Amino acid sequence: MLDENVNDELKTSQGATDNTRDVQANEEVSQREQNPIFQEPSANDKESKYQAAQNTGNVQNTDNKRHIQGPYGSTYLGLGLILGLVAGLFLSAVTVTIFFANRFSESSKNSYSYESSDDPDKSISKGSNSKDKKGSGDDAELDMGKIGNKLENLQKIIDKNFLFDENTEDVENGIYKGFMSGLKDPYTVYYTEEEYNDLMQDTSGTYYGIGAMINKNVNTGIITIFKVFPGSPAEEAGIMPGDIIYKVGDVDVNGMDLEVLVGTYIKGAEGSAVEITVIRGDDAKEHTFSVTRRSIEVPTVESKILEDNIGYVKINQFDEVTYPQFKSSIEEFKQQSVTKLVIDLRDNPGGLLSATIDMLDYILPEGVVLYTEDKNGKREEFTSQRKFKTRYGHSCFDQR
Repeated sequence: MLDENVNDELKTSQGATDNTRDVQANEEVSQREQNPIFQEPSANDKESKYQAAQNTGNVQNTDNKRHIQGPYGSTYLGLGLILGLVAGLFLSAVTVTIFFANRFSESSKNSYSYESSDDPDKSISKGSNSKDKKGSGDDAELDMGKIGNKLENLQKIIDKNFLFDENTEDVENGIYKGFMSGLKDPYTVYYTEEEYNDLMQDTSGTYYGIGAMINKNVNTGIITIFKVFPGSPAEEAGIMPGDIIYKVGDVDVNGMDLEVLVGTYIKGAEGSAVEITVIRGDDAKEHTFSVTRRSIEVPTVESKILEDNIGYVKINQFDEVTYPQFKSSIEEFKQQSVTKLVIDLRDNPGGLLSATIDMLDYILPEGVVLYTEDKNGKREEFTSQRKFKTRYGHSCFDQR
């Protein structure tokens, strides 16, 4: 009895549900008939069929303002969003890859190891070890790998931006000069082959020229003769101290670098002639002299006798000719019965150590006259070998 009642209730409920579905269907058909959204496309018109298919995807209810999104529109929109997201992620990945690839390339260049050609087992590389090598002291070493890499980068900048032609020889010599200059020691200098040869000629104390000394005003560029050696070709030709050099030959030399002027235009082969035009006096009158070059011995020693019979010797620099000139002055003092001696070394720029030793050996008694000592404490002594000295060798420093 219970089962029959339950069955009757289920049938009644099912019937009510079916009636409700029929009512809703009739209402939807009635609404569509009253407000049609589209027209049924013809069988032969493909474009109309496509438009009708799109219209069926969007139905609007004007009563409750609800929009029903059809299956095709939502599918295309979702697919577009997914494709756009994938494309954006791909471009971002490519950009990040290129950026870090460039950074890694630069980092690998800067971190390469430098191996010495003399000892390939020893190398200096950029990194934590290089920090320990910086600074000063006996254990400090230069990071040659870093220096080489920086020079390569600088050369690339020069190749790209430098306006004029690059003289690679001058640039290379400049690197070596700067290397030595960084030591901040005025007595540690790099010389090119030409400069070294000129230095050797200067320290020899002899050259082929006119026998005059010149200087240059750094503000005006005017080059003036300030000393003419006695008995020199310049003196014999009529050149005087105070003359302003205007031309050498047909070349206007005003403002010219002194090394270029002397080395290229004034010095020359023995017996050759050179024309020098100077400006002299308040009226700035030009004078041209023809001077024949010959061997000139630079007077590095000047001497005279002062009051109270004191011999005075000034040493301008220590060259190969300095010792013979010094000895000659001392011998003249002996002829004048000079009993006291003053040696003036003011403004002396230095020169050859051998010349200094010879002079000290001449006037000092036997024994150590000087010594040198290197950074490791290695000492080298120089002694006077003369057993019998002139009276100046025994008495000029201890007499009264």
